[in-house]
Amino acid sequence: MNLLSGDTAALVDNTVLSGDATSGSTFKVEATDDLFTGAWSGAAAFNFSKASAQGSSSMSVGVSGVLAYNDINRDLMSVVSNSTVTDAAALNVVANKKGAGGCCGFRTGIFQFRYRSRYFCGDSAGRFH
Repeated sequence: MNLLSGDTAALVDNTVLSGDATSGSTFKVEATDDLFTGAWSGAAAFNFSKASAQGSSSMSVGVSGVLAYNDINRDLMSVVSNSTVTDAAALNVVANKKGAGGCCGFRTGIFQFRYRSRYFCGDSAGRFH
């Protein structure tokens, strides 16, 4: 389980940016958030039963379950405020959000049953994402 929050910011405030008019100066303000977050989980359950020759059996139960969870609250900003830009060919203000998140759970259940000296086996599996 991941519970995340945060901010990524690039800020130019109360600034004078002076370029060179002859060379074509370029200014760039950039914020990038490339967070990768993953929640991975797994579980297993085993169940063994034995039946008698008279047909009666002991009962048992196996249970399995999985939880994988992401709660992500992230803000991203790139800002130029209260500033002066002179003699610039370009002013690039960029905010990139390139991150990824994923969650996956895997569960399996296995049972074994014995009746008259014979074994019966099986399984159950599942996953989600």
